[in-house]
Amino acid sequence: MSAAPAEKPPARKKTVFFLTWLAALLVTGRFAPFSIVALPFFPAGLPQAFGRMDQDDKMIAAALGWILYIVLAFATLTAKRRSTFFGFYAVVVVLLLVNMQGCQKDMDSLAHIH
Repeated sequence: MSAAPAEKPPARKKTVFFLTWLAALLVTGRFAPFSIVALPFFPAGLPQAFGRMDQDDKMIAAALGWILYIVLAFATLTAKRRSTFFGFYAVVVVLLLVNMQGCQKDMDSLAHIH
């Protein structure tokens, strides 16, 4: 008889998940206090990584991005099996990396405005 797969303690799952988000937000904002103003638009970096968007598209992308991140957070944090947790967690990490790249491109394009 095989043993059931070990489940990550819920507190540990939450800690890992939220520290990952914190690191992504801090690095994306370059630790600048004023970047808190742009926080609602953070998910707009996902499609921004692949091309430029106008302001209206950024609003829609941000709203859809937050919905995606909320669904993934729920799936990740309620995963019963360790492999399921890490599967969802890997998706979140990849999306955050792409998102950070898109935000970086957007900030770089704003840096040229004088």
